[in-house]
Amino acid sequence: MKTEGLSDSQLSKLADNCWLSAETVAKVISDTYKRNTVYYDNSNDLERLPTHIRKVSARSHRVRSNRIFRDTESVINGVIANPAKPNVMTGGNTPESAMLSETVEKHLLNRYSEIDLKGEIRRGLRHLYFGRLIVMKPYWDAAKNDWCAVALDPRKVRISKKAVKEDDADFIIEEVDTTLDQLIARFPEKEEDILKKFGNLEPVEWPTTDVTYRECWLGNSLVCKYQEIILDNRKNPYWDWDGIWLNDEEQKMMETGTVDMESVAGQQDERKLLMAAKNGEVKPEAEVPLDDVNLNAFYFNHFDRPRKPYVFATILNDERCPVGRTSFIEQAIPLQESLDRRKRQIDENAQFVNGWLKVDSSVMTKEQAEKIGYDTGGLVYGKGVLNGVARETGTALPQFIFQDMEDSRNEIDNIMGATSAFRGEREGRETKAGRLALIEQSYLNLNELVQVVDFVHSELFNWFYQLMKLNYTEAHYTKDIGRDGAVIETQLQRNSLTGNATIRVIPGRTLPEDKQFEYERAQADAQAGRIANLDYLKAAGYDNPTELDANAKAEGIANAQQELAMQVQSQPPKPTV
Repeated sequence: MKTEGLSDSQLSKLADNCWLSAETVAKVISDTYKRNTVYYDNSNDLERLPTHIRKVSARSHRVRSNRIFRDTESVINGVIANPAKPNVMTGGNTPESAMLSETVEKHLLNRYSEIDLKGEIRRGLRHLYFGRLIVMKPYWDAAKNDWCAVALDPRKVRISKKAVKEDDADFIIEEVDTTLDQLIARFPEKEEDILKKFGNLEPVEWPTTDVTYRECWLGNSLVCKYQEIILDNRKNPYWDWDGIWLNDEEQKMMETGTVDMESVAGQQDERKLLMAAKNGEVKPEAEVPLDDVNLNAFYFNHFDRPRKPYVFATILNDERCPVGRTSFIEQAIPLQESLDRRKRQIDENAQFVNGWLKVDSSVMTKEQAEKIGYDTGGLVYGKGVLNGVARETGTALPQFIFQDMEDSRNEIDNIMGATSAFRGEREGRETKAGRLALIEQSYLNLNELVQVVDFVHSELFNWFYQLMKLNYTEAHYTKDIGRDGAVIETQLQRNSLTGNATIRVIPGRTLPEDKQFEYERAQADAQAGRIANLDYLKAAGYDNPTELDANAKAEGIANAQQELAMQVQSQPPKPTV
């Protein structure tokens, strides 16, 4: 999609047409989101009640058993229980390369915690359950001078209707909610055009005036627009378009991170003129042997092409479309309605079984009858009370009602992938092998969701590396705790990130660990002598297992030496010849 040479009115029309072309996908997301959140929220607001609950008489108790909410939260928190582990390979087999890879990994993980990336991915996964789409946006935070990421509401994003990943998307358009004063602060050169839309609005009203503009990533361009006003139009800002000019020697030094960047930066203006003259773009200012000019452009990019700063994914998809065919919550809704119906039947039946009174009006007045209770030691007194007051009870529900309710619960758990093993619950007596089989089966049920989590993490980590190469013009420091407890501080700068790097995520590392199962298995293995003491201490979750193992070994040697000394002392002296 090309935007070069288009006028502002043409750009505005192009962005509007792209927005409208994704209307069908947007409607699917919006409708699905609205229905799924009704069942997830479990609200008592009449307008937010599911249809099957609205039909219940106002005199009846609208009791519900919200299995969808519990299973959704159990699975989401389960699949991101542990931080994703990035595996960075910066190229080469040198010690310096290995050290750089380790430094980048630690920096990514430290920053992962600082910006609470787990919390953002958790919000993104909730959007996936509600609207069939997770959308994450990596970006450069100018205020903090570092990279960051945020989960977006999929109802605020329009993606090419045939795209299944960012590479396929001709455009991605995001609606950004802000205030009038923030909009003017971001696009100050458009202040006059913006204020024309608001009449005689006083500056004191700007901070409380909500506005929404669109951030349109069209091809390799970023176009920001408010209504028909083009606020900004430029090349993708997350790509190094200019690069730097290096000679052959500097090119080799750049690959090892030993080039003097201050010296190179000071020569860039002159080298740009030389290359422009060599390419015939400008006339050289002096007689310069252009044939001897041999410079190569170096770009601080991790990706091999400009990309739009969005990571999106879906599940249960069988078409070339950003969203899947259905969602876990949609599949569970009919069973949730059946579960609520059975729960309500049991609740109402419990009141009938508790019984009610029939009182003859000749025995007592209505006011007196209403005061009768079933307290222990209670008394019902009056003439003719023996036959005039009677208690009648209902019949208990048949057992199949309870079995059907339990079946609905279990089926919802299976659909949502929230089996007992995944939730950390135990059902009756379980063997270690049986427990392991249940855990493995739970992970298989969620295999597609786990793949989405791994994919999102992998894409984000690669985006963070791109932003580091592009913007780490100054040193950024990373602190870590060494084995001896000392604080180790390392620094990262884009000059050291010059080689080709590969960043992957170790699959399945975000899943929870069954600590109790691991402890029981380690205990049995230790008793049978199948694992070393150090391995047992690690599996059992001891703090400082290496130190404890060393102490145990030292104490064992000391005890052995003491026992040997006692044996020597107890032996009779050898006879002398």
